[in-house]
Amino acid sequence: MNIEDQAALFSIFHDGSLLDLASVPDTQDISFVIECKYIVEMLIPGENKLYGLIKNCHYIFFEHWDLDKAITDLYLINQYDLEIHDADVKRGYLNIICLIESYRSSSGGTLYLKCDGIELYDENRNKIAMDELKQAANLYWSNFKDQGNTSS
Repeated sequence: MNIEDQAALFSIFHDGSLLDLASVPDTQDISFVIECKYIVEMLIPGENKLYGLIKNCHYIFFEHWDLDKAITDLYLINQYDLEIHDADVKRGYLNIICLIESYRSSSGGTLYLKCDGIELYDENRNKIAMDELKQAANLYWSNFKDQGNTSS
């Protein structure tokens, strides 16, 4: 999966949560969970999570907008309860723009990564194709607009 498709994949999960980033032993892979009920239910009725793998991750860090440092420890990144807002590509890196809500205020940051690909699976380890994901997102947003909603 090229980097532009990686950005498109994460952009589909607008308002979803990026959870449980973890190194996969004996590999350069990182596992994760995406919780995004409105898209996942379009693919798998009754479900709200997909499981993912960042393949051969060369680089990953989180830059909190209110802190002046890069956070590379996945355990610390997971503490922020990241909500996916958007994703893009800059300077050869995938940039996942995230919001962080807390009881004190709202903030956010950017998760930067460079990898060979992203794979998504359902809970039974069945691979979810990018085309399936795009169709589910298009169907959701079409239904959303048909119901008279204009904001996102």
